Amino acid sequence: MFNNETLAELTKVGVSASDVKPDVLAASWAELHERRKKLRKAADNVKSDSDAAGAAFNAMCEAINLISDEIDTREARGERESPHHDRMAMRQSREDAIQAARTRMEETRVDPRALARSQRGTSGFSSHRDGEPLVLRPGDSAADVYGRSRDNLGDVVKAALTGDHSRLSPQSSQLLNSGGAGGFLVPDALWGGVVDLARAKMRIAQAGATIIDAPQGGTMSFPTLERDPVAHWRGELADINLSSAAFGLRTFKPYTVAVRVEGSIELLEDSPTLGDFLMTTIGTQIAEQVDYAALAGNGIGQPLGILNHADIQQVDAVGVLADYDPFARAVQKVRQQNVEPGVFILSPSTLGHIDRLADTTGQPLQPPPSLRDRMMLDTNQVDVTDASPFTASAVTGEWASLYAVFRQRLVLEISRTSGDSFKKLGWQARGYARVDSFAVRPNRFCKVVNLPAT
Repeated sequence: MFNNETLAELTKVGVSASDVKPDVLAASWAELHERRKKLRKAADNVKSDSDAAGAAFNAMCEAINLISDEIDTREARGERESPHHDRMAMRQSREDAIQAARTRMEETRVDPRALARSQRGTSGFSSHRDGEPLVLRPGDSAADVYGRSRDNLGDVVKAALTGDHSRLSPQSSQLLNSGGAGGFLVPDALWGGVVDLARAKMRIAQAGATIIDAPQGGTMSFPTLERDPVAHWRGELADINLSSAAFGLRTFKPYTVAVRVEGSIELLEDSPTLGDFLMTTIGTQIAEQVDYAALAGNGIGQPLGILNHADIQQVDAVGVLADYDPFARAVQKVRQQNVEPGVFILSPSTLGHIDRLADTTGQPLQPPPSLRDRMMLDTNQVDVTDASPFTASAVTGEWASLYAVFRQRLVLEISRTSGDSFKKLGWQARGYARVDSFAVRPNRFCKVVNLPAT
């Protein structure tokens, strides 16, 4: 039994005494996963350092381990439901059937929008099972699906270097103890935060690109539409003409993106914000490189960017930008593919040139209707030519058909002895992930080339 202080701490995070004493034999497969997810989220929300909070946290961890053991046992047995649960489920199903019949008689209307909302989580996701690819679109959060840890990635790196795990959760401490030679695969509860941080800084994600976090192992292929099917009107009992749609297949090919940071032991020990700084640095570096690969990658040791794809449409600004005409023509070309283009992504120098456009009275030049409410996102990941006249490109299109897929989670390796770190009393952290990016419908994009970039 728990004392009143411990029960109060459990209540603060939405957990009851029965939640930390689960009857795992009577629980269904879905209930086990739901309860484990609830307990993990609650444990991450424990903020107090009091003895009661510690007891509550330990009780939740014990319950999580108990549930995980039962899940592993059932998986090894090849049966997701226990015999005990099956008997209870049969009895419950009879009661549910009676209640469902009564409900159908009493209810005559169901709001389909309310039903859809009830089947989705607060972040907009339907249920996601471990090991399945996670598709992330604007407004989604990986951390909402994977759960949040009270630690962040920077805290784990700092603890690994100092050896002080006192401020880490038991899960993160165990992670460090199990890593070989200072390396470990970043787990869900920490990886979700890294993905969300990277996506917040990625221009392609802000534009609406589809970000996929895929599990390890196996191959993945994505269908591509090389040519649209054509519908037609027909008379009664007349034959339906065969459409000439052409489908293709894009096999996922991951490339490795890596980042390395270093610093002094003095900074590590004296800076209370170093953990947050490391988290931001790693997330930013990943974001910049995925942006570059998705937009301007050359396909050699890195993904082929949409700007270099052979099937992308093109408008040539011939090095001059006196008005919005090249951008309006790019919008037109995408619309002629029966889709509405999204934002433009372009270089800061080109965006600055646009900001300086003026009419004959010296006032800022007003954009045409097709561009008036269309955002322009600048990034240094759009290449600028190396020689004068300096030019760059801009791109717009159906951003949801541009994919960035994370195949290998971030692997971190931490050392105080690599290179000359030992004699300098320094440290190094190295991380890498495996990523691919590609457009499944490149003809639904249009680039504007030879834009002034000075």
